[in-house]
Amino acid sequence: MPASLRFEPQLPLGPPGAPNESTVAPPRFRPRGLGEPVRWMAARLARLGFQG
Repeated sequence: MPASLRFEPQLPLGPPGAPNESTVAPPRFRPRGLGEPVRWMAARLARLGFQG
């Protein structure tokens, strides 16, 4: 698999306009991927006062 595909955002599981699983399920129930630790760390840094 090309490396770039691993960094594509996850697609919604339902038809267009349906809620994405990531907006419905708690973070620990989302499918694990490389993006999850990045979002977790970004949220942690934001709480500590770092931006971006």
